[in-house]
Amino acid sequence: MLTKATPHCASSQFTMSTMREALLKEKPYLISSMFSSCEGRAELLDLHTPADHPDACAAALQMPKVALMFLTPSDMPHEEFWGLWIRSAAGLVQVDCVALEVCENGRKLGELQKACLLNRRTGAVEQQHLFTLYVHTSPGHTGFKLGSVFRGHELPKHVLTTRNGHTDHTEATRLLLAAALEDPLNQRFILLNEGSIPLYPPTLVYQQLLGEESSRINACDNDANPNRWSPSMEKHVKKRHWRKHDGWFGLIRKHAQAVVEDIHVYNTFRTFCVTGFDKALDRHRDCWPDEHYVPTLLSVMGFEEETDCKGAVITAEWVTENEDAHVRSSACTHVYR
Repeated sequence: MLTKATPHCASSQFTMSTMREALLKEKPYLISSMFSSCEGRAELLDLHTPADHPDACAAALQMPKVALMFLTPSDMPHEEFWGLWIRSAAGLVQVDCVALEVCENGRKLGELQKACLLNRRTGAVEQQHLFTLYVHTSPGHTGFKLGSVFRGHELPKHVLTTRNGHTDHTEATRLLLAAALEDPLNQRFILLNEGSIPLYPPTLVYQQLLGEESSRINACDNDANPNRWSPSMEKHVKKRHWRKHDGWFGLIRKHAQAVVEDIHVYNTFRTFCVTGFDKALDRHRDCWPDEHYVPTLLSVMGFEEETDCKGAVITAEWVTENEDAHVRSSACTHVYR
């Protein structure tokens, strides 16, 4: 039991202990609440019944989710690891969400039990209510094998080749965000690559991300290598807005929507953020959209103060070989030391 917060019911008919006892009768139903992500929140869904949403439990509780978005050129080498991690979150819900629905919204505890009853005949993703998965693969990928936690979570169409440092990488990111935004319960959007593995339990990851009000990306005034900016961008991207980030981020819903709805800044990057000879500068210029587009857009829109100015989502060590930068692979000894 991971409970610290203790919401109070307006009616003496219910107490936190009686709710826990009632819910825990349907083992292995667990409750997790180390902060309040539900109390005082706006309604995330405008639905008549929880059945209108694929996750009836999360819908009944109006419980926010974290969208895990994977950008991969082919298979996921650590899919077994991710499967174990996702399965460890089976049945977990936020106890304050339960309290809010019962105490303030008058929902019957039995209805919530029915909606949240753990069904072991479903897949690992369907057995948990904290995360949603989205995977963008390159054309020609034949799909994930039966039993994979990623099977059925690939983007269905408009799949583009994903090459680091090119605009198609940024377009793939926008496609992932657009797909994740279709679920109104998704409130945090985390971009990961195929080599990523989780280093912390799902409860800790979920609670920390939902407990933060800022996006995990550096859109603040930083050392963004202004030489990569071009005067050709001036109309929609001023030099003072030029920002740099490592390409992997965590966004709040407001910022994810801004990225998907953007037209002018994205088209500016598609046209002018290219590596090669720049006529306006009369010299060679390097420009990598995946490092600059999202933080620069947030700066243009005046959202700098709504980011954490750090952007720590993944731990990566960059190395350069033959003028080609890439992330160094980590062995088990590196991860656990």
